[in-house]
Amino acid sequence: MSDSPVKTATPGPSADPSPPPSRPGRFWRHVPANLRFFVAFLVVLLGLFSLLRLGLILRVRSPADASWGELARAFVVGLRFDLSTAAYLLLPAVVLCYVPWTAPWRGPQTRRAFLWLATAVVGFAAFVLVAEFEFFKEFQSRYNQLAIRYLDHPEIVGGMAWYNYPVVRYLIGIAALAAVVHLALRAAMVFAYGPPAAAAGPARRLSLPVEAAGAAVIGVGLLLGARGGVQAEPLQWGDAFGGDNEFVSQMSLNGLWTLAHAAMDMNNRGREAGGWATQLPADEARRVARQSIFAAGEVAVAPADRTVLRRGPVASSLKLKTSSGRPANVVVVMMESFSARFCGATGAERSFTPRFDAVAKDGVLFDRAFSAGSHTHQGIYATQLGFPNLPGYETLMESGVSNQEFCSLASVLRARDYQTFFLYNGNFSWDNMRGFFRKQGVDTFVGGDEMAADAKYLDHVWGVSDGDLFDRCNREFQAAHEKGRPFFAAVMTLSNHAPFEVPPVPGAAPITEMGDFSRRLEAMRYADHAVGEFVAAARKLSYFNDTLFVFVGDHGFATRPKLTEVNLLYHHVPLLFLAPGLTDKRGTVDHRVAGHNNVIPSVLGLLGLADATHASWGRSLFDDSFVDENFTVFKMSGGGKAVALARGDELLVLNDAKAEPQLLKYTLWPPAVAPAADPDAPVRKKAMAKELRAYVQSALADLIGQKAGLMGPAAGK
Repeated sequence: MSDSPVKTATPGPSADPSPPPSRPGRFWRHVPANLRFFVAFLVVLLGLFSLLRLGLILRVRSPADASWGELARAFVVGLRFDLSTAAYLLLPAVVLCYVPWTAPWRGPQTRRAFLWLATAVVGFAAFVLVAEFEFFKEFQSRYNQLAIRYLDHPEIVGGMAWYNYPVVRYLIGIAALAAVVHLALRAAMVFAYGPPAAAAGPARRLSLPVEAAGAAVIGVGLLLGARGGVQAEPLQWGDAFGGDNEFVSQMSLNGLWTLAHAAMDMNNRGREAGGWATQLPADEARRVARQSIFAAGEVAVAPADRTVLRRGPVASSLKLKTSSGRPANVVVVMMESFSARFCGATGAERSFTPRFDAVAKDGVLFDRAFSAGSHTHQGIYATQLGFPNLPGYETLMESGVSNQEFCSLASVLRARDYQTFFLYNGNFSWDNMRGFFRKQGVDTFVGGDEMAADAKYLDHVWGVSDGDLFDRCNREFQAAHEKGRPFFAAVMTLSNHAPFEVPPVPGAAPITEMGDFSRRLEAMRYADHAVGEFVAAARKLSYFNDTLFVFVGDHGFATRPKLTEVNLLYHHVPLLFLAPGLTDKRGTVDHRVAGHNNVIPSVLGLLGLADATHASWGRSLFDDSFVDENFTVFKMSGGGKAVALARGDELLVLNDAKAEPQLLKYTLWPPAVAPAADPDAPVRKKAMAKELRAYVQSALADLIGQKAGLMGPAAGK
């Protein structure tokens, strides 16, 4: 018998799909390794989400928003949204861990690849959530459909981000965060599977029942996590809005969760709009809507299936007359982000718009006007079509449902031999502007590309400045006027937009004392200067005295405080009708409620068109026959659920189609809301809620049924 040692064969790679042995604590050693790993992975994700929620709060919070005691609720409620998000992120990793060829316990190389892949995915998720910091500052909302739409224009959006935000510092912070995540996930693997060297040794077969039990626990956990816990209904947006503080509710959400749901809403409009479609019998909804909108003498053209298509004289207490006797020209200027909150003419104590304030003294100003939405898109189609911003259809200009004959202001006036223009110092591909306006009756387009060669100033992102745009406007308008035919022009400005690169305003010192608003308000001051120069130059041209100008903000921007879920102050914009050559009425400030949908009937009334056919979802602001203080309907863009109706000093808010309505008293200076508490408030609330539901339901029915405008080719006749 030999005394030589017995050689033991070195085992080769095992095909056994079981994980190798590890050395966890006494409790955890009885738990399958994969289950241990996913518990640790979940802890890493929940910790990351809570850390980024804290970062968002620190970046965007002001002391008036919420106390830290109130914000504790955001972390507690937010765990449900974080858990749901984590469940979806973990699902692919679960699959990989139970496939023998990709599982981290298969060997060192597989383990390393799994670790780096997991780090990359979680790191990218962190990148997306950090980017939300600036999105929230701009829109006072977690990610919504607007964030997805921005992906259609990566070059422009990338330029806005690069020139407006501390991108390098953010990237360094994200890289550091990714490194921490990498170390945490590596520790989780050691906890679950043992040190890396163990993966090269022989695998220990765990009993099949134990492995199956671990897989079952993971599966049930992912299912419950995705639903946000154990309850009858899956997690919904409204689960974050259980308290009275809107800011706390927003902080309770998870940006990845809201982004995913915004994408689903965009692909399934019924998720957002369906609840509004069946609130009332169709005939009753149309009847109620018409009662709110129609003036005496206006007759519905097709009452059975078109709500507001009507014909008749548009009543107006003011008529414009040109010295030449020919119809007045019409110029509608939609001013980018021109918030009434910083405009002296609309009540601001400190004005950043001295030129507009001076121009307003020659016109009729509505100082309680509200934009249809919170994005240029809605401002354009509500102003130019008179059509409201509706749940599920906020990107109307890019949607197939817009491929129908609306009664746009351009089409109504073109049918009366007007020349029609659209001038914009940006790119016409943005929001499908060229395609939209061409469909709606515009013949001549002048964009940033045509202006660039003669421009005095070009920024890095948008290009041509408002000053160059208005110089071109005056040249085009004077040339059109000299042809002997009236003209209509829609003008969209752009300089008052991130990244806020604008020329200096002569004689004005830099704004440094307004914190995060300083650059924005410098841009607004420049946009105001450009408007003032435009009007001053136009006064010297012959077309001016034959022209009605309408100046309106396409929307405002986020300012404190955030009043209700519709963010009332975001929508507050100036609306000015200017025609000093056509009327002696000037220097008037009207405090009635106004909105974008009032522009078309107001213009038609001022022009004195006795037989106009139009389909605007608003009234003429110069029709004094209405006994109320007018009304307007608006909502936040990007998938916001809440819709509001403002009438006088009251605001009716529906957070979704079936929600309990809120009737609030509001003031703009100082900004505040409070529940309407007088004895008649319940009656008014019921009536206004029915009115709002009828309005939205009927507009949706007309839009989806391709009946939002004309019945035939006789546009505007």
